[in-house]
Amino acid sequence: SNFGLQRYFFFPTLILSYYFLRQKQSFFAGVCLATTFMIKLIPIFLLPVFVASFITLSFKPFKLRIAYRDLSLFALGVLVVLCVIFSFYSLKDFLDTIIMSANHGQSLSLNALNPYWLIRQFVIPSGIAPPSLALFGKIGFLLVSVLSLLKLMASRDRFYAVFESSLTILFSYTMLFTGAHENHLFTAFIVALMFYYHSPSRQTRSWYQGLTSIFFLNLFLFYGLGQGVTLPPYPFRLELINLSAVFAVSFYLYYLKTICSKKIPV
Repeated sequence: SNFGLQRYFFFPTLILSYYFLRQKQSFFAGVCLATTFMIKLIPIFLLPVFVASFITLSFKPFKLRIAYRDLSLFALGVLVVLCVIFSFYSLKDFLDTIIMSANHGQSLSLNALNPYWLIRQFVIPSGIAPPSLALFGKIGFLLVSVLSLLKLMASRDRFYAVFESSLTILFSYTMLFTGAHENHLFTAFIVALMFYYHSPSRQTRSWYQGLTSIFFLNLFLFYGLGQGVTLPPYPFRLELINLSAVFAVSFYLYYLKTICSKKIPV
């Protein structure tokens, strides 16, 4: 469907946003990133990452430096796109979408391999997320994201840290938000691929391969490989999904462990 295909349309502008950021062309980075999240909303989580890339933080002694010129050009690029878009479409509808997305999560999991799928299967068969659990997930996501952004601002290898923070936030969204869909991992998968291309190493390769495995399992176990492909009987397939969810959660914890093991420069 057209709704499903939109997840593929933001490829070029997502890639270009990182390219222009790398080239220190902040205005075009803002234009491309804004275009990306106006096509598909999930990449809006990358906005704080790009903003944090213009801020340098040190702890001993404490210093906070902001590249005001680059940040202003980036903000101008975002603003230009929003002004063009909202000259044709309603700003209210966009804000309503943001609010609706922020409040979503009544279901524990919508075919996403994350902790909530396992809770749904073994603890809460109704699949309805208790408000306290949904709030706990959002607080966890916020905490992980803030720590990731702080690490980015304190990093000496700035562009490596931009990719690391981007991947952390996008992966955490899929794992920590109730009501996540299987396709919400797609942006993280693309960022992991760019990360490996930019900084090829055993670590970035393992992150890319892990995200690839989770993404493939998520789509295959729920939807197969298209028409004419017969999936295993559902009881057996359910066990495969549960095992895959355990793998996905374990890989996420492994990812957090590896990035947390790297000390923040002081």
